[in-house]
Amino acid sequence: MLFKAVKKDFHVAPGNRYRKSDDTELVWIIKNVYTPSGFEKHARAYPTNDPSDVRLYAASVFGDVRFFDPIHVQVQDGRGSESKGPAFAEPATLKPAE
Repeated sequence: MLFKAVKKDFHVAPGNRYRKSDDTELVWIIKNVYTPSGFEKHARAYPTNDPSDVRLYAASVFGDVRFFDPIHVQVQDGRGSESKGPAFAEPATLKPAE
């Protein structure tokens, strides 16, 4: 059985959609992408049927057809859109102390 090789320069951007290659065929949406110190890129994603079920994946798994098939993928200006914030903090939702 032949598999498509994973690209090392694979870009994942928020809003991209991927269909799970298993029997569930859930559609996952990328919430944000970040690079923890000393590690590869990671992405937080959630299924369309339950936005509260946010999961953390290595970003490269979205480029592997054994796990996910791309549905709606876009890259902004040739750069991967990413944030370097912590895994469970969204800069847009953090509010300044009053």
